[in-house]
Formats: sequence, structure tokens, C-alpha cells
Amino acid sequence: MEDRDLELYFHFDEWDLGANSLGNITPKQLQQLKKDEQRTVNILLVIALIVVGTCLSSIVPIALIAAVALFYFLGWNIWLLVAGVLLLTIVVLIGGFFIYRAIRSATSRQTFTLQKTQGPVNIVKDRHTDSHQHSYEVHELHVGGVRFSMDADVADHLMQGDNYIIYYAMPGETILSVERLPKTG
Repeated sequence: MEDRDLELYFHFDEWDLGANSLGNITPKQLQQLKKDEQRTVNILLVIALIVVGTCLSSIVPIALIAAVALFYFLGWNIWLLVAGVLLLTIVVLIGGFFIYRAIRSATSRQTFTLQKTQGPVNIVKDRHTDSHQHSYEVHELHVGGVRFSMDADVADHLMQGDNYIIYYAMPGETILSVERLPKTG
């Protein structure tokens, strides 16, 4: 495999590789890591909004129906019903706000560290079954005791058994650059 092929596949250039080999993450790589982190935060926020929206859309009507029935049969004042629904809505919204803040604070303080592993490449394809009995394939790249989740086409770019140095960022084991070592012997 050509070194240029590795650069294109893993999205790095010779400057990135040079900086990584000296133990540094380039500003371009750091920007991409933060962009990927923000994408993850946005996905978590959408999930939190869906959960809060589901709570509001399912709990409020049920509570409203139960409250109307109680108020009708017990003769309570309708303003107590309105206050109860309003209080329930506020509690759910405040809960959503705290979920949002927890997600933001957990990811905003994240610092990335450069790690290095080297050794022969072992590309593994494994079949897993989820809890609904659906099977799916997982492709992993194993180098020097570190596992990286990869796309199926990684075998088109790295040669099984050849020695490589992989520079990656933690957390997340994101590959930043790859260097093929010369064959010995």
C-alpha cells in the first residue's frame, strides 16, 4: 500500500504524521476531534429531547385525564388541575435542562491525549447478535494490543501481518495517523 493511500484513507497528511511522531496533536487534528465530539453531544441532546418530549406527550395527557376524572367526581376546583399540570410540565422541563447540562459538562472538559501503538496488523471480522436476534458484522483492527472499530474496507488499505505504527487520540481511540514500518529480513 502506498503511504498516500494511508493518508487519504485515515485523513492525515505528512505534517500530521510528523507532529504525531514527535508526540503532538496538530491544530487541524484537534479541531476535527472537537468537531466529532460536538457531533456526539448533539446526538445525545437529541436523544434527551426525545425522552423529555415523550415524557411530556405521554404523562401530561394521562395525568390530565385522571385529574379531570378526579375533579369531576370529587368536585375540586379546576384551577388545582391547571396548577398540577403546569407543575408537572415544569418538573419535566427542569429535568430535561439538567440532562442537557450533564451532557454538556461531561463532554466540554474532555482533553485529548496522543497515544501510540505498533506491531503487526490483524484485521478481524466478527459476527455478533443483538438482543433482538439480529446478526451484524463488526470489523476491528488489532495492532499492539489495541483494538480499533473500522469499516469493512480497512483491508484494502492495510496489509494483514505488516508492521505499522498507529497514532491515535484518547478518549475514543480515534486514529490520527498511520506509518508503515519497513519490512525486516
